[in-house]
Amino acid sequence: MLAGQAVSGLVLTAGEEGGLTEAFEEIHEFGLWFIIFHIAARLTGLVLHEIGERRGLLSSMVHGRKYYRGGEA
Repeated sequence: MLAGQAVSGLVLTAGEEGGLTEAFEEIHEFGLWFIIFHIAARLTGLVLHEIGERRGLLSSMVHGRKYYRGGEA
């Protein structure tokens, strides 16, 4: 998806005005919203997993220490 963004962006900067440029602009804009949605969905899933499982996955990624509940170690 990121490669498609790069290619469509290059076509837009080097392209002439016309129908093909408008098509690439639509593709580029769709890619932008897809990437934004994908990042938001991944972060939402991470937060929900952190809250639901209560294993400290997110916090252990941030500071590097993993805390175990009794009997997990």
